[in-house]
Amino acid sequence: MNVGAHRYHLIEPPHRLVYCDSIQRKGQLMAIAVLTWVFEESGGGTRITVIDQVTSLAGQGMIDGHRNGHAKTLAQLVQWLTGAAGADARSLDEPTLHAGDEAR
Repeated sequence: MNVGAHRYHLIEPPHRLVYCDSIQRKGQLMAIAVLTWVFEESGGGTRITVIDQVTSLAGQGMIDGHRNGHAKTLAQLVQWLTGAAGADARSLDEPTLHAGDEAR
């Protein structure tokens, strides 16, 4: 079983959030990341940019899982904010992953 821990380093409401995320399995460090969430006004709404700088000590699967988890989190946030809990998040505004470790 994987165990995750979070430590917040910077909280600047309503603009930015920076924290570290680590994942351990059986007491051994598997991955560690520094995440920055940036909130910007955009066309009457808010644009959220997530910068995910993750290092895996257990291979590419840990990095892929980390990115996919944040993409799902953003999709669920869109659903919740738009009241479309039963809708497919892809039909709203699907977060996309970029090579630069960024989910939008």
